[in-house]
Amino acid sequence: MGHVGTGTWQLRGGTGIKHWQGAGDAAWTAPLRFPCKENADKPDRVVLGVWGHSGFDSAQEWAGELKKAIATIRLKRPSARLIVIQPAAGGPGCKSGYASGDLLPILAAAKMIEGNGVLPGAEIKVDSCSQLSNWSDDLSPEAARKVAETLGQFYKPLP
Repeated sequence: MGHVGTGTWQLRGGTGIKHWQGAGDAAWTAPLRFPCKENADKPDRVVLGVWGHSGFDSAQEWAGELKKAIATIRLKRPSARLIVIQPAAGGPGCKSGYASGDLLPILAAAKMIEGNGVLPGAEIKVDSCSQLSNWSDDLSPEAARKVAETLGQFYKPLP
């Protein structure tokens, strides 16, 4: 986590969208990893990482699920003034696991519910799904560079 600024970013969860929707769900009860040095329970920004293998096909379905998660984020973290809906990387023909075939529907859903402190995340496209591992967070060196560059350009100017 030192790559994003030790002590100013923290990580919670790492699970599907449905596990963020209730205040007692798995993502909220899991221990906080890499907590911020100050105000770890009062973040001013939340990046909600969202990926496939959910069974949802349309932006409308994703929007409904995202709204539920956002409502819980607002309940659990009222200090958050910005919530970014960040889909996993995707590419042509990616249909399973973390190589999200849901990249475009998730971004479309985020655009549908944008406003009031909710913002769609970066669109991270790779050239080939072979650059992404289906069931882990491993990236090929080419994909890692692409993801880092895209995220850096997207998040740097955010407040």
